[in-house]
Amino acid sequence: MDNCTKTILHLLDKSAGYDTSSPQAQRLAKKLSQNETLQHYANGLESALLCELEQVGTKMLKRSGKKKLKSQQINRKRNKDFNLPVLEVKMRVPNLMSGQDFQEQITPLEELNGELEFCHAKGHENIQGIILDGLNFQITGNISEAGDYNLELYCLLLLPSGEKQRVLGRLKITVIADPRSLWKNLPSDASERFHKPDSHSDSYEDNRVVIMASSVRGRSHAHKGIHRDDDFKISGSPNSDWNILCVADGAGSCKYSRRGAEVAASRATRTLRETLNGHYGEELETAYDEYLADKSDVNGRRLQEIFQHTIVKAVYDAAKAIYEEVNKDEGDKFKDFSTTLLIAAHKPTEEGHFVLAFWIGDGGAVIYDKGNQVKLLGEPDSGEFAGQTRFLDNKIFEDSSVYHRVSITKVESMTALILATDGITDARFETEKQLTNIALWDDLWLELEGFVTEPDLKKGEAQLTQWMDFWSPGNHDDRSIAVCWVKE
Repeated sequence: MDNCTKTILHLLDKSAGYDTSSPQAQRLAKKLSQNETLQHYANGLESALLCELEQVGTKMLKRSGKKKLKSQQINRKRNKDFNLPVLEVKMRVPNLMSGQDFQEQITPLEELNGELEFCHAKGHENIQGIILDGLNFQITGNISEAGDYNLELYCLLLLPSGEKQRVLGRLKITVIADPRSLWKNLPSDASERFHKPDSHSDSYEDNRVVIMASSVRGRSHAHKGIHRDDDFKISGSPNSDWNILCVADGAGSCKYSRRGAEVAASRATRTLRETLNGHYGEELETAYDEYLADKSDVNGRRLQEIFQHTIVKAVYDAAKAIYEEVNKDEGDKFKDFSTTLLIAAHKPTEEGHFVLAFWIGDGGAVIYDKGNQVKLLGEPDSGEFAGQTRFLDNKIFEDSSVYHRVSITKVESMTALILATDGITDARFETEKQLTNIALWDDLWLELEGFVTEPDLKKGEAQLTQWMDFWSPGNHDDRSIAVCWVKE
């Protein structure tokens, strides 16, 4: 009679109360023993008992004073299977992240000459959130607490010779804290000078476009409880052909840069809206077309004159607005308010889309045509060191370099006009060269499109602001983005 049949008879006798001495009971037990599932568990139980017997059973029997077990009970091929010493083996799984689901294979750190058969384990019952699958040598689950955890796996090594060697596998599980959980989110001090909200969003819609923008404080600022340095301003009107977007990134090393970004974006947008809605704005497209047809000095000077009275004036007024904030009695300097400035104006035309832009500092400003092309509206200013850039100042007016930072273009097709500070571009584009990679912009648009096309404008605005908290290792700066989506 095999072991599985004996086990079933024992259960029928002790648990179910059947008369196991009858031929019917024995036939039933034999039939049940042919079930593969019962055989699997019976064999597993036998292996576990053998391991446990070798660990503690023999000593306990000796202390009991009872007669030795019969040879067929204690032999278990002892001389053949267990005449080898216990083999201690270190085992591993990849490091786990706290609070994240996992399914990992347990592997020995040294090569074993045979197949491992799991018997039982110790220690896993004390780890919340872990499930041990000994049959497949796997752990699954979700451990919330970071730290090191130790398990002992008792196994048999099935050697090619037919012998069985006991194996003690020592498994160390390292759970690393989720970096996101280490960041604090402390509110900025509302009593400080030039205080502003830690996040801000706005939107506009008409029958031609949707404009949506958001600015959020970065983790590095939130962790210290300091202000958001970024800012933005958008403008759209059914009474105007022009849509205007502006983003600004205040210098983190300058104590009032948050105010510089705020007033520069606001004043530049206001001035550009007013000037483009006037005489020079009406002439701009015609002057540009004439310049493209005949790049004469006359046409060049005419186009530059229009720039002077529109976008250059807007940038000048932005710098002037910063100067107006400087209070010498408080010991202020213009540099304390340092900020970048990216501003663009869009006008739908019969031939396509007309875009006028200015760019100083890092970040990105592009005309994006889904799946087709992306056109930069300038070049990011990179300094000698990481994080270093150029900020708005009077020098660009004194040497007339302001005109070299203006771009004007007309495209037949456009999905969206997008402006973003470096908190967005550094996280999504590893190098400045990648700013012209249409595939990367397609990936970004795949995430943005649902927000700007959301029928409920305020819901889309809230979703965009929530998205701005996306995780990017090493990129924890303030983030601002402004999008003008052209309806089809």
